[in-house]
Amino acid sequence: MSSPSEDPTDEEATRPPLSKEILPRLSWDDLLFSTEVRQRLEHIVNRWRGRAFVLREWGFGRRLKSQGIVALFAGLPGTGKTESASVVAYTLGLRLYQINSPGLLSRYIGETEKNIDAILSVAEQRSDIALVFDEGEALFAKRVEAKGSGELAHNSQIGLLLSRIERFNGLAIVTTNNPAMIDPAFKRRFHVFIEFPMPTPEERAKILKLCLANAPLSDDMDLNCLSKIDELSGGSIQNIAINAAFLAHDKGLTAIDRRTFWAAVRDEMHKIGKLVHDDSNEVGR
Repeated sequence: MSSPSEDPTDEEATRPPLSKEILPRLSWDDLLFSTEVRQRLEHIVNRWRGRAFVLREWGFGRRLKSQGIVALFAGLPGTGKTESASVVAYTLGLRLYQINSPGLLSRYIGETEKNIDAILSVAEQRSDIALVFDEGEALFAKRVEAKGSGELAHNSQIGLLLSRIERFNGLAIVTTNNPAMIDPAFKRRFHVFIEFPMPTPEERAKILKLCLANAPLSDDMDLNCLSKIDELSGGSIQNIAINAAFLAHDKGLTAIDRRTFWAAVRDEMHKIGKLVHDDSNEVGR
């Protein structure tokens, strides 16, 4: 991965506007996905590395307006979209900058398009960065029937963004919790689409085991205990593991026991409006 600039003021001056850098925390071994999801993530890496040869040597570049790659990651919160983008960027030696899509929107006509163009232009000028647009449905929403100036402005914005995305020469990943809200014209322009499903019972057990790999566990702990709780994403399981560790520490325990772990599970489930009974491992309605 490229080394950070020695002078922080230089980095601040050249980073994309309205963005923050996402530092890598996970590796490929931490991404517990199906074979299909993993292969599609690896395809982005291979496509980026092989784009010059395919586009130039095999002549496909004549048919395209850019050499960039724009991918769409779709899935519920906590399913690993942004973390996967980070791993892909790190593998390619790129620094990843996160763009909050709703924060780019402006009520002033033309301002949103200027914001996007400024971000994409910086990414094109530098060869060491990638972009991830979170909550992409806010920025790339479907065009609507024009009944007034607001709808006309929105549709005009979509048209300009389509044109700019087509000319983008870098690597950009758009994440969304609701792909149905994204304009179909944008979907056709995404080079890679990856759907991140909720983890299976087996994957939940693997994620929990990975999260608790270095934590002391009591004999009554069962790493398969979350198998029947379908509402838990990988992010939620990580929250449970961390919360359980702090609860055990607060109690003065030397290991995470079943009672403390299920207290953390109930806290996490409460956040998503669900009840859980640890005696049967079943979600109550």
